[in-house]
Amino acid sequence: MSVITISVKKIPRNDKYKPLLSKCQSEIFLGGDSIQGNVQINPIKYGKLKHKGITVKLIGRYACTDVISNEFVVHQMDICDSGIFEKITNLTFTFDKPRIQYPSYHGHKMSLTYHIVVEVKQFALLSPKISQSYEVVFILPYKRTNPIPPISLSISQPSICFDVVTQKGIY
Repeated sequence: MSVITISVKKIPRNDKYKPLLSKCQSEIFLGGDSIQGNVQINPIKYGKLKHKGITVKLIGRYACTDVISNEFVVHQMDICDSGIFEKITNLTFTFDKPRIQYPSYHGHKMSLTYHIVVEVKQFALLSPKISQSYEVVFILPYKRTNPIPPISLSISQPSICFDVVTQKGIY
């Protein structure tokens, strides 16, 4: 067994959005920000880890009432070819301006979250992949770059005709 630790380089200018997101412990990224980070792999159980490669993914997860209903890959990269780790190893990754179409949100029953997932593919056929995830938050703040042109609408009241039938007659 091994321990995987993921750390992400913080973007200080995005801290101004933290007060707007209650209880947000994750790092905040805006659309167009690059994500840089570090993966530390510690082969603690047997002192070494033989693997077929290491992949880092940026994924989005839709969850409905805390059950993952859909998962999609935004960006994926291999950060290490096959080999053996005999000591603590640090690997870096960069997602250069990943294309985020929808911001993170948490609704009453539905949520969309983004995660950085590290997967270590093992050699043994029956051994599962070793993986670890780290949640990040994407926000797409509204930014008005072009002024709104003046809008002129011609508003006229259409003529309305109707009959009202009462006990005393038709009006």
